[in-house]
Amino acid sequence: MKVKNIQYNDIKSHVYIYDNKVGQCYMIALPDLNWSLEIDMSLNEDELKEENCGYTYLRY
Repeated sequence: MKVKNIQYNDIKSHVYIYDNKVGQCYMIALPDLNWSLEIDMSLNEDELKEENCGYTYLRY
């Protein structure tokens, strides 16, 4: 699991990124905002943008 510090719109938080190789997905969580997302590894960048409803594409 990777833990990153982020700052967005004056909000500081930790983002947790888990690479689930067995389930072939990424699990991304921002607990301070009560937000999480599961992303299928097979999605291309355009599909990721559509799936995330406009959220910024996360690269790590």
